Amino acid sequence: MESISEWQESSEENSVNNRICMERIAKLEWEEDGRRQDKLYDRILIINVPTQLSPSRLKQLVAGLATAVDVPLRVNLIRDIFYLFRRPSRTSPVVALFYHNEEALRARSQLLRRKRQLEHFPIRAIRGFERFPQKLFVDEQLTNRRREIKKAALSAYRNGQVRDMWVFEGNIYVTTPDREKHEVTSVESLAGLI
Repeated sequence: MESISEWQESSEENSVNNRICMERIAKLEWEEDGRRQDKLYDRILIINVPTQLSPSRLKQLVAGLATAVDVPLRVNLIRDIFYLFRRPSRTSPVVALFYHNEEALRARSQLLRRKRQLEHFPIRAIRGFERFPQKLFVDEQLTNRRREIKKAALSAYRNGQVRDMWVFEGNIYVTTPDREKHEVTSVESLAGLI
């Protein structure tokens, strides 16, 4: 018969093994999500776009956004553009896919680096779109898991629990109140930083 002390030791050992196993599973899940995110490297997401625009007008809109922040982006660098979904409302998110060449991907990357300058960007500031009252947002297209992490990090930022939060190349980062920068790989790791 097992004594209480032996049972406690066995229980503690199982607890440590379970924790190690859960950490390995979380790491493997993050790596798999990273592979899914890598497939989205040629895309940007533009939010609050009027739904009545044709694909050629959408490409002109993206090129106009880029021009507004001094990014050299020609319309022919955009491979495809489409509405993510059509809402019954007047606006919907748009996904722009770039060609897989150096010039196109550099323009995409530069546009994403300047996305803070494009927050609440008035569409009427772009030539040819003066009649539209909407304000646009530019962002990266993220996997579902990374979108959840971003949502939690944004909530922590709005609540004052972190000083800053940003997304770059599919990775979510926060700056803690003590000014340390951290990459957030799960909602649980964010909770550990707060």
